[in-house]
Amino acid sequence: MMSSKAIRVISLARSTIRPSTFARARVAVPAVFGALRQFSSFNGLRQFEDSEHKPERKKFVERREATPEEIASRVHVSNLDFDTEWTDIKDLFETMAPVKVVRIFKDRETQKSKGSGFIEFMNEEDAERILAQYEQGNKINMFGRELRLRKFDPNGTERKPRNIAEEKTRTVFVGNLPYKITKEDLQDAFSKSAPTENIYIPTGPDGRTKGFAFVRFESVEHANKVVEECSGVEIDGRILTVAMNQSK
Repeated sequence: MMSSKAIRVISLARSTIRPSTFARARVAVPAVFGALRQFSSFNGLRQFEDSEHKPERKKFVERREATPEEIASRVHVSNLDFDTEWTDIKDLFETMAPVKVVRIFKDRETQKSKGSGFIEFMNEEDAERILAQYEQGNKINMFGRELRLRKFDPNGTERKPRNIAEEKTRTVFVGNLPYKITKEDLQDAFSKSAPTENIYIPTGPDGRTKGFAFVRFESVEHANKVVEECSGVEIDGRILTVAMNQSK
């Protein structure tokens, strides 16, 4: 049962926080709470201030390497719309098999989608079955794009040290572009020939494009194929110039 002293302390605390006595409260309140801590009846106040009631600090979770079984259960997907979310991919492929993980590859600097990624299924059998159906002509479309599937290669799609010289051999220069060109426009223009990995459209201080771009593909073979098939493609009345990147 609360002691008479504790009751008097509470009465004092209530009177000090009334608007008419606010000035006294600035001095009296600290003293009141100091007195409250002397009574075992107010252990709850002390407990509230104890560290056990403070939010726990988030623990750092170390990212582990994928197991061989997980890698074997993955399928590489490309020619994605740049605005595609991982949930869009998950919803689509879960109509074919249970999906465990979806990852969309992003540019390290801009954090924007590269238009490709991977889907990890619950087991290797599901991944192999979906790839087999795709290779037999079962086309998969999302947001008006025909997705490209292939077996996942961790050495070709996961993060690794950049090889600038090697990247240049997979990069194509595209000139005579309309000034309102977008990455989506270029992705659409080349999607029938090869999936793009990265698209860079230089802009001036005013934000206006400079009329050319550099497009990197997943392999040298894809880059060469685009040069052969897309030279002379027309976008908004302009005939594109497409050639292998010669910059040093």
